[in-house]
Amino acid sequence: MFKSKKRINHLNICISTIVTPDFIPGTLVMLDSFLRHNKWFKGDILIYGYNLRDHDRKLLQTFPNIKFLDPDPELVYNIDKIIKERPDYRHKKMMFYSLSLFNITGYDKYIYMDSDAFFTGNIKPLMLQDHGLMCSPDFASYKGFAKNRHTFELERNPDNSESYWFNTFNSGVLIIDKKLVNREVFEGLLSHLSSENYAGLTKPSADQYLLNLYFRENYYKLPGIYNYRINISREIKHKEGKDIRHAKIIHFPGKKNPWNGVQVIKSVQKWPHSLEYFKKWNDAYLKLLKRLQKSR
Repeated sequence: MFKSKKRINHLNICISTIVTPDFIPGTLVMLDSFLRHNKWFKGDILIYGYNLRDHDRKLLQTFPNIKFLDPDPELVYNIDKIIKERPDYRHKKMMFYSLSLFNITGYDKYIYMDSDAFFTGNIKPLMLQDHGLMCSPDFASYKGFAKNRHTFELERNPDNSESYWFNTFNSGVLIIDKKLVNREVFEGLLSHLSSENYAGLTKPSADQYLLNLYFRENYYKLPGIYNYRINISREIKHKEGKDIRHAKIIHFPGKKNPWNGVQVIKSVQKWPHSLEYFKKWNDAYLKLLKRLQKSR
């Protein structure tokens, strides 16, 4: 699918994620699985931590080239203004931190990953593409629905008016090219990160709403194998002919954290086929534990 004669050796690539204490197991599995399946990676691992404890940091530092970063001050200022008007966004504050990547120059490619995703394959071919932003369609797009531009709610029977957004994407896996990492883009994102834009959203939606607002008509659609979500795996298979065997990245969005027993039980009851996805995550978790055991 992705073919290129370019070489990856000369590229400076980083991977980044947002980490809170309760997501440490997911982050460790995500990073360990990434490094196991992507031996070519020699770059920096950028961590935006939120309320991390000393032992959380020590665990993360078992990986090479870890850099703990603070979110951009301008970004935090705008987020705090939104929270002042919408206190229900307080618990999602850290989810905006991924936007800081658009103001960190020095890399050729930026991989952003949610910590509730993990790798089951090599993504090297994506690093050789020239697209500015690469990401996968979201739940609404795979279902053939739309999002209300004012509330960001799912609309099952949209019309063709400007009230609806089609072709929206999921922000849990992003591949960003350096051409989008500059002050112009970052200031454009900041200008949209306002209490006015977020006032009408019926449910708190952090970076995903803003990125769709800014990039919705200007991104490259990645196949679902690069963001294989358990709740829409059947739609991905139906539209693209790819199942779990082809997945390079498996993602557990929402309250489906594979390290949380109660959430796993509820997920398997709702989506019986998801048991295979949790098995794969647990296999990756055991590989992580063996590595940590040997590193003592």
